[in-house]
Amino acid sequence: MRGFLVLYIPILLKSNSYYIRPYIPTTMKFTFLLVFCLCATTRALAQTSTGDCEGSIPLCGGIYTEDSAPPGNGNIFEYTGACNQGNETMSLWYTFTVTQPGDLSFILTPNNSADDYDWGMFEITNGGCAGIVSQDGSSPEVECNSYGVLGLSGPTGVSTANGGSGSSNGPGDLNGPAFNADLPVQVGQTFALVVMNWSNSLEGYTIDFTGSSAEIYDDQQPYILEATTTCSNNQAHIQFSEPIVVSSVDTSDFSLTGPGGDYTCISILPDQPGSTFDTGFTILFNESILVGGTYTLSVSDVSGNVQDACGNQALNAVFEIVFTTPITFDAAIETACNGQGGSLSLSNMQGGTNPFQLLLNGVLQDTLSAENLTPGNYQIIINDALNCAILQNIEIPNHDISILAIPAQDSLSCSSTNVEITGVVVEPTQETSVNWSYQNADGSYSPILSTAYNPTITAAGVYRIIVTDPTSGCTSEAQIEIGESEAGFIDLSQIRFPNVITPNGDSDNDTWRPYLRNSPSLLLPSVLEDYKLTIFDRWGKKVFDSTTGSGNYWSVKDAADGTYYYELYYKITCGKLQEGTKSGQFVVIR
Repeated sequence: MRGFLVLYIPILLKSNSYYIRPYIPTTMKFTFLLVFCLCATTRALAQTSTGDCEGSIPLCGGIYTEDSAPPGNGNIFEYTGACNQGNETMSLWYTFTVTQPGDLSFILTPNNSADDYDWGMFEITNGGCAGIVSQDGSSPEVECNSYGVLGLSGPTGVSTANGGSGSSNGPGDLNGPAFNADLPVQVGQTFALVVMNWSNSLEGYTIDFTGSSAEIYDDQQPYILEATTTCSNNQAHIQFSEPIVVSSVDTSDFSLTGPGGDYTCISILPDQPGSTFDTGFTILFNESILVGGTYTLSVSDVSGNVQDACGNQALNAVFEIVFTTPITFDAAIETACNGQGGSLSLSNMQGGTNPFQLLLNGVLQDTLSAENLTPGNYQIIINDALNCAILQNIEIPNHDISILAIPAQDSLSCSSTNVEITGVVVEPTQETSVNWSYQNADGSYSPILSTAYNPTITAAGVYRIIVTDPTSGCTSEAQIEIGESEAGFIDLSQIRFPNVITPNGDSDNDTWRPYLRNSPSLLLPSVLEDYKLTIFDRWGKKVFDSTTGSGNYWSVKDAADGTYYYELYYKITCGKLQEGTKSGQFVVIR
């Protein structure tokens, strides 16, 4: 039974317009499934296959000989034409392009005339191989033939001279003949031809295009059709105008020159590893391109000739590639103060392609900045319009600063006209700048000229202190209110004047000044709004004037003994208005 399975399981017999599959006993189906899975796994691991249109063999014209056909259907199950009823088995794909218009014909001759080969042909000029798979009409079926007689199929193809007619014949032994009528073609049309080995023969066949008045011979030099770069700026993907023999491609054949200097190729890989032909290759350069601009990629013959399937060389092919300068930027980080209010702002964006986007810990931001950040580590990603990204880790630092102030300060009064603020403390201890301001009636603040923690205040009201760390810019503030008290009312009716002065140099009673009887130590000029003291000798000559800058009191010193006369003008509004002039005399005795 195992021999029976190996011999017949892969074979599908054509009979008229339907297919007969051999009966498989239940006990044998497991073995069949196992073989199928192994085959499927092998195909899945393969990167490319001539059993798929994408891995097709380029035909250069004339006669092509196929020694054998690989088993299976490639990696992708593809549509093979209406006459084949969509089936694909033991398939080989070929492609060719028309270089001279006319009628296309070919004869596919099996090496064993009993072998049965069916085929389908598609125009892939616009839709490519993908259009065959999607069946969206972009790569239409133009020819199909699955006609054959069991045991004696013989040649098939497109050939009016061999009795061909129609464009779709078969399946089975109906709807002949084995040839289709010649196909008119135009320059530039590209076709894909799939040949299916229904007999599972290993003896091969020949495809002969020499009967065509059209030509598919390829004598065009392949060239680089397009090139794209990656965000890493150390590689480029190039696409040739036609399939290139992979073995003819070597790193030494490629060089790159541009604003950033000269670069060499250290690796070049086809899009489909393991393929014989490929149109796309990825080139890895010896280092990243750091200077953006237009670069020239050149192809040489240092190690041989980069060539297509027909031997046409890509010698001296050049292509201009635009590399974008890698993304760089400046990041301004604001320290969080007391655990909040940190920020990040990006500026001076260089390289890349506008517009840019900022992701902070994976969250897309509305702008290139973020506010109200708590302290900690963050990951930032900057994406540009080409989806190139740069990643960087940042830290939002923290600075603790807090000011403590005693709100209950001394009050101003008529007898205490200034108050020194005390008890202002910054925690933790640190050097800060200090700014004091006074609250106006409208709630605004006006600065006062003091940078001390303990300024002397001469007017009642609300005061604000702001301390700032000079490095982080973090601040803290507090308010202090200085009140007014009625307790210090000054009664100027208590003003007294000494009547004798003894300037003998013993520092006792050497200076003449007015005083309050009930508060002799209070210095009157410090509490009076207006104070003018004038002293005359007995001849009326002025010997002292407090308005001339000589002080508020007369230091007798060298004055002669005798009688002197004084005059005092005073004014105070604290508590109530008290204003007047007092005069009199006193004696100087040494």
